[in-house]
Amino acid sequence: VRQWSLAAATVAFGVVALAWSTNGSTVETIWEYEIIGEYPHDQNAFTQGLYFEGGHLFEGTGRRGESALRKIEVSTGRVLQQADLQPFFFGEGIA
Repeated sequence: VRQWSLAAATVAFGVVALAWSTNGSTVETIWEYEIIGEYPHDQNAFTQGLYFEGGHLFEGTGRRGESALRKIEVSTGRVLQQADLQPFFFGEGIA
């Protein structure tokens, strides 16, 4: 028990020390971007994971009782394949 307490105290000290060492000393980075394309997407899909391969999007959706894994045609947003999770599973992340 004592070893666990010492380990926990060491980790806590490290976290606090790291937080104090970066407090106020960071330089704000401003990122610029350019939108180069827009693609249709199911507005009712709660995206929890997204992966692009072979010209298709693979999307994991998370919604209580309605989570699924989908293969999507990028240009149209059409769902090519869908595997629904059992209602008691919540989908979160795929990659």
